[in-house]
Amino acid sequence: AGLTVSFGSVTQCGLLGGLAQYVWSQLRKVDAAKTIWVHLREQYHARAAALRRHNSNNGDGTLSSMPIGQVDERRQQRRQAVAGFFKTIGWKFQFHLRQFVRSHSDLAMSHVAAYYKPYTRAAKDVATLIEQSGMEGVLHQDITTHLCASIGGVVSGTIVLFTGYVLMQDVWHAQKTSQAAAAISDGEIIQDMILSFVLCYTLIFTVMEPLRASIKAVYVSFAQHPNSLRQAYPLIYQRLR
Repeated sequence: AGLTVSFGSVTQCGLLGGLAQYVWSQLRKVDAAKTIWVHLREQYHARAAALRRHNSNNGDGTLSSMPIGQVDERRQQRRQAVAGFFKTIGWKFQFHLRQFVRSHSDLAMSHVAAYYKPYTRAAKDVATLIEQSGMEGVLHQDITTHLCASIGGVVSGTIVLFTGYVLMQDVWHAQKTSQAAAAISDGEIIQDMILSFVLCYTLIFTVMEPLRASIKAVYVSFAQHPNSLRQAYPLIYQRLR
């Protein structure tokens, strides 16, 4: 699918699709942490309520049942207001992140190639399709993006190490020939290595976008037309069920 679209769409998906996939994985971790936090908080409140009932039934006016000091209502209200403010900011931030994931998912390449849709519109349509078909669990187990990112990181790191070695050879040669003023500084070497890593990683990840798009197209086909996938590729259909 990725070979039939324009280079602009492939580049946009290569640059933002992997980032959207990474943000999506982090949002899933946040959702899991929220579920655990809510469960722990419910257990804490239940135990605190049971302890208060136990003290009220067995205290009978003793020191163990008497409150030590009173809670400042203004301070408590101030804390609740600050907590509500940060909670609102966090909710808005997560909302924008989820909108970014929905409009820049790398699953959209199949719809871009098949229906000539704009990239953001195709990403939103595919996101709705995935939610309705219940394919999120299968997508969470996909390692295509992580594999491409690992390959890009290894190749880019190798190129950066070679570039740094060549630059250091130039510095050593300048020092041996008493031309230290003409040698490259350490800051310039680090800057060149960082820029070369970013450029190489972006280029490799973009070049591998057709491979990622072809694999993602199988998932979209299973979500949109499962019967067609079952007739054409029964083994893949059985694996995805």
